[in-house]
Amino acid sequence: MDPMEAQLRENYAREETEYLIERSVRGGLTEIAEKVLREELARRNVTSAKVTAEEQQQANVATRQIALRGHLAPLESRLAAFLIDQLGTLFLMAVFNFVVFVYTPKPVSDQVGWISISVWFAYFFFKDGVNGQGFGKRLLRIRVVDSVEGTPCNFATSFLRGLVGMLGLIDWLFVLGKNQQRLADRVANTLVVKARRLE
Repeated sequence: MDPMEAQLRENYAREETEYLIERSVRGGLTEIAEKVLREELARRNVTSAKVTAEEQQQANVATRQIALRGHLAPLESRLAAFLIDQLGTLFLMAVFNFVVFVYTPKPVSDQVGWISISVWFAYFFFKDGVNGQGFGKRLLRIRVVDSVEGTPCNFATSFLRGLVGMLGLIDWLFVLGKNQQRLADRVANTLVVKARRLE
């Protein structure tokens, strides 16, 4: 047996089946590598139908990603939604706290102040967890979606985006790169898209 073929057999025998299927779908193998890979998959009872199904699934994902990237939200809409969320909630909290401060005893107004800060942070971290939209995004008809599946952002992903978003300007500088993803979007694997096109 060719030493190269023996080495390939040994390498493929150590790999997980899912990896081998993915490697087969990606293609670009030499003739000998493709032959050895097919034999290893056959040895594991992986049919060509399963490989074809994986190819179809990857093609569907690629098509969905292209469609999502064709509907990216404009940067000005994203910035406006961000400002609406941040300044809007701060303004409402300031008005509410002012009224509480004027009309209630100091211990009560202090407690309400701390509760308001907690509510603001909760909103900041979880605002995009409902259908991928906080108030600002809903108003401007944009939403946060998973960059692979296209499904709306959930609370866990919203929290992750909010956590990375604490970096402020550093986070937003990344929006000038590929797919207009902030650093938070890259970490959470999300895109911000025009909601009306996907509903």
